[in-house]
Amino acid sequence: MSNVAEGFDRNRIPEFLYFLRVAKASCGEVRSDLYVAFDQGYLDEVTLQSLFAKTNEASGAIRKLQMSLEEKLGTQDPAPGT
Repeated sequence: MSNVAEGFDRNRIPEFLYFLRVAKASCGEVRSDLYVAFDQGYLDEVTLQSLFAKTNEASGAIRKLQMSLEEKLGTQDPAPGT
């Protein structure tokens, strides 16, 4: 959420897209951390699956926003930092 807010506050779509990519990648990091927590016994299977589904939902919402902004710019997946 912080990456989305930071990118939005830059007031430039290309920078916002960069931070959206970072936010989407962070969803992958969280999924990895969930597996570690499960392997260590901090989460049961039901909780793992529930949280995993929420990360997928967040990742999908971020991707839809990315695609919408890319369409507005007339680009697709610009290079990081542009």
